[in-house]
Amino acid sequence: MMAAGGLMLSCAVIPSTDDPTPEVTDNDLVPIELPAGTRSFVEGGNDFAFNLLQRVEKGTEGSFLISPLSVGMAFGLLVESAEEGAVLDAVTETLGFGKGGRENIRAYCSTMMERLPEMDKLSKVRLANLVLTNRDFGKTNAAFEQMALDYYDALVKNLSFGQPKVIVDLVNAWASEKTEGMIPEAIKESDLNPQTTAVLANALYFNGKWTNRFRKSDTAKEDFTREGGKRVKVDMMKQEETFSAATCKEGTALRLPYGNKAFEMTVILPNEGVGVDGMVARLAKDRSWLSDCSAVKTDLWLPKFKLSPMRTELNDILSDMGMRDAFYATWLDLLDGGGAESTISKVFQTATIDVDESGTEAAAVTVITVKITSPGPGMSGPLVFHADHPFIFTISESSTGAILFAGVYRGE
Repeated sequence: MMAAGGLMLSCAVIPSTDDPTPEVTDNDLVPIELPAGTRSFVEGGNDFAFNLLQRVEKGTEGSFLISPLSVGMAFGLLVESAEEGAVLDAVTETLGFGKGGRENIRAYCSTMMERLPEMDKLSKVRLANLVLTNRDFGKTNAAFEQMALDYYDALVKNLSFGQPKVIVDLVNAWASEKTEGMIPEAIKESDLNPQTTAVLANALYFNGKWTNRFRKSDTAKEDFTREGGKRVKVDMMKQEETFSAATCKEGTALRLPYGNKAFEMTVILPNEGVGVDGMVARLAKDRSWLSDCSAVKTDLWLPKFKLSPMRTELNDILSDMGMRDAFYATWLDLLDGGGAESTISKVFQTATIDVDESGTEAAAVTVITVKITSPGPGMSGPLVFHADHPFIFTISESSTGAILFAGVYRGE
């Protein structure tokens, strides 16, 4: 089911005979069983992931990271306060939930929140949600607050927004804690205004250790050719190991597992002349070739890289993807007492990643502010996979194929 819609490859990975990863007992992979009525959400969510990646890539010159799962979680929480109708349908369909209904969306989100952190003892995953409502406009809607607690384990507070710095400091302290300090600033005072009625946020943190770690002694400076032909030196990690690989006429995908293989990074390297934009366009339309994989001995080169926290504004991007009316319609009511309906004001995400010989650490915080309104061939090997030019990468959960993070590396 997920082979075409997600990034799940069915091929086994042969472990290294000299793998320096420490032994962990009782760390078997137990697949996620999604509730009935939600199984299409992963495929739809991964469609959203690559469509989002394509639009962000067009407007970004350098390397970047996004978390489609974090965006989906934040909106999953928000749509609980929406009225039924065309606007709600447009939002849920854009995010890949289709017309699944609130009950299915909350069942899917709560399942992922519960199961992702316990999938692998060598990988740390944290999902957290925050809702702040402006008591100057009324108390938090009681039904919404109970739902946010029951299904999203959200921290819900009803506070005065009269001093914006207090709200900003609270959100940023929460974001820093939930992302292990990777994202100390998720929101600015300029993101709030006198009409702001609520702030909703989702934080996603991942720290995974490679199943087959790179040896630091093998890392060396190598050429990396950027788009346009300029060559720069990067720290290139190296190893020869057996990995799952798939190919199409535009390029090659290599899957690098973490820990007990519950999570994995897929590195998608475009062929010469294709470029990142051409490969992203292919992935947005067709990912069926990713399931036609082989376990192949690989001479792997992968850059060691770290991206500083980068903020991506999502209003225009999500509007272009089908959610335009959501930014104009008065369809949200998070408050009791004031009788004030609200609409989406801003949607933005800050994300960062650190990839080294031992594994990967990544984090993202998505913030929504609300304001008052009035097929490819198999491979036999050996494979030379030198990621020495711009490439796409994702981090996903293997049993469902759900994408947690997606990004592009261009050699910065």
